[in-house]
Amino acid sequence: MNKIDDIFLSNQTIYHFTKIQTAYEFILHTNKLRLSDRKTSNDPIENITYRPFIKSSYGYDDSKIANDETAAKANRFILSKIKNSKQLCFCKNNDDPELQRFMVLPTEYYGFLKPRMWDQYGDKYNGICLVFDKRKLKENNPEVYSSDIEYINYEEFYRNNTSIDLNSLYYKGLDKYCEDFFEKIKKDSFLKHKDYSGENEYRYISFSQIETFIEIGDSLKAIILSERNLSDFARNWFNEYAIKYDIKLFYINWSPTGVSIHSKKEHDEFMEYTSSLVKRLKK
Repeated sequence: MNKIDDIFLSNQTIYHFTKIQTAYEFILHTNKLRLSDRKTSNDPIENITYRPFIKSSYGYDDSKIANDETAAKANRFILSKIKNSKQLCFCKNNDDPELQRFMVLPTEYYGFLKPRMWDQYGDKYNGICLVFDKRKLKENNPEVYSSDIEYINYEEFYRNNTSIDLNSLYYKGLDKYCEDFFEKIKKDSFLKHKDYSGENEYRYISFSQIETFIEIGDSLKAIILSERNLSDFARNWFNEYAIKYDIKLFYINWSPTGVSIHSKKEHDEFMEYTSSLVKRLKK
């Protein structure tokens, strides 16, 4: 593995994997990232985080409970938040202290070197990784909720799946109860099963009724292109974009013998050397 650029060392660096066409048509062209509906997620826990239903009461005959009308309003409020929830996912560097204690960080530390991410989100190793400064991205979008993901097990998920408590609804009142429940929905939106912990995810969440985007602004710091099946059009387009906006451009190569990453400068020097070598051999 060749030397890693310092831009990838920061704990403020986050990565977004996608298809090359998606990157230049819908992200870099608009300078925005779109949040996707959580209900379209393949993960059933994200897809159906809640199924609210009415709890009758604590079970005591003299306990006071909210009436049916109030309970129905709370139920509608909760379901509307769930229905409108959207998310945008990034990958972080590995924050495992065991990896960070090395003088030279192992390749497993870097978020852009995760095979799982390139395979699942980076178009089967044919895609692109956009590298952002998390702090600047958050400053550009203070109205959108964002946080690291907490990884928990199945039992914690199911214990966490809360229905409407008619007793609590009665004593808190509708507005306060809905406010507290919404806080719980937001918190639970940053939970994921422990089996995904290797993704080291950082997530944006919105509950807007309309399509939601986050502004990239000056938060994009680098672009990593997979060399596999990279077209001349894409190579030239991203090259021009990187020059125009002063963005670092890298190329990544995967092979049975390992993975390598080269800056645009290194890549151009290698291509120039190869071209001159071919010309000399032809003489």
